[in-house]
Order: sequence, then C-alpha cells, then structure tokens
Amino acid sequence: MRVENLMQNKSKLIRMGLYPDNPALLRQWLNQEPKEMADEASRTAHYEQQFELLLATVMDSKVAKQWRISCLDQIFQPIRTLQSWKNSDLSAEAVSRMLQLLSVNRTTIENELYL
Repeated sequence: MRVENLMQNKSKLIRMGLYPDNPALLRQWLNQEPKEMADEASRTAHYEQQFELLLATVMDSKVAKQWRISCLDQIFQPIRTLQSWKNSDLSAEAVSRMLQLLSVNRTTIENELYL
C-alpha cells in the first residue's frame, strides 16, 4: 500500500505542477511499473492513466508553462510502452485513443505553449 500512496502523491505533485524545476520527479513517476502480477487490462489502464494525467497537466493554463512543456515532452512514453506490446488488441485500442486525444487538442496545445 505504501508504494501506491507514493505514486498517488507523485501524481498530485505532477498534476499541480508544484515543482516545475524538477523534471526528475516526472521521470521517476513515469518509470514506475504496474504490479508484476497485473493482468493486461490493469497494465494498460496504468499507462492510460499516465497519459491522461500528462495531457490534463499540459492543458491546464494554471500550471507553469515550463512544467506543461516538460509533461508534453514525456507524453509519448506511455504510448511507446503500449505500442511495444506485440499482438495486443487492448493496447492497440488504447494507443489509438491516446493519439486521437492528442490530435483533437493539438491546436490548443500549440497556441498555449508555442505561440
């Protein structure tokens, strides 16, 4: 239970952008793997949640721009992980949904972060 609490705390810190000068926090959180015994659906959900939190942070104009850009830089990590699973319909569907969400939000992201 303690590991899950630490992961939740890191999720909150990342989502709120409280440490915009600490990209190591982002990397540590992204490198946490789901439980070894987790089934494919649970592992897929883990990476979908990572993606969703990163996207929500990127889209939040109240979060420091620097942190939002750091999150955007890392947003493809959960996608790449799911893409690496060969012959998995579940992960292929998740990747498709994630890429669709990025596509839908592309203009807003570009306008807020780069223009």
